[in-house]
Amino acid sequence: MRGARSPVSVVSLNYDRSLRKNWAAELIRFEPPLIELAGVFERDISHPALGHIVNGTLTKEYFWVDRWYNVFRFEEPWGDLKYFYCNMAMPPTYAKNRLEFVDLEIDLVVRPDWNYEILDEDDFEASVKEHRYPGELIKRVQSTLEELLGLLERRDFPFV
Repeated sequence: MRGARSPVSVVSLNYDRSLRKNWAAELIRFEPPLIELAGVFERDISHPALGHIVNGTLTKEYFWVDRWYNVFRFEEPWGDLKYFYCNMAMPPTYAKNRLEFVDLEIDLVVRPDWNYEILDEDDFEASVKEHRYPGELIKRVQSTLEELLGLLERRDFPFV
């Protein structure tokens, strides 16, 4: 389904399924396994690793129902790439204009010059202990990070 723009409520959850954050986006396409959304920041935000995100910043949000990550392409209000932001996350569920996913803490930010930084590894370690992540989940997060770095090195979608 392409071109059918409809509102979507995006819900990011912690491992224990408590609410992490939520936001509104617009469905751009749903061609399984890919769900593509678009969003616009409606206010300025200051982020410790990302700096200042201004009102009007655009996002293209890519979720796959069979992958353990999602990727956000942040663009300046005038369209220039600001960076990519990737979450290690459980595959999302999508139904009735609601997309939910469990965020697994580790993030990857990729700058326009293709330099990248892995974020929140200490938060991941704390969550491993607090929520007693199973060994398979820890391995999955590590292999997912390697998969994302491979996509980045090859400049495969969505890193284009």
